[in-house]
Amino acid sequence: MVRRWNEEEQVFEKVADEASYSEGVRNMDFDKYLGPYPFDNLQQWQSLSNFITREVIDRLDSLNHYMLSEAKERMLREKEEEQEKAAK
Repeated sequence: MVRRWNEEEQVFEKVADEASYSEGVRNMDFDKYLGPYPFDNLQQWQSLSNFITREVIDRLDSLNHYMLSEAKERMLREKEEEQEKAAK
């Protein structure tokens, strides 16, 4: 699952060419942008990450595949509540 953060809209968006990002991960193209990893936790991470399956990722993904920042979600919820009040 590859998503790109849209700063303006405050949402995660699907990336059109997910395969090229997957290849970049395999080739370690993004490693130079990462911070140091605490190797004390490496064995624990490896054992836990073995449980991450496609089914787990699908359950974590939102139903409409649309992920918002907390602030954007709150703003939309407040707008929805205002519309409900106005309709009454």
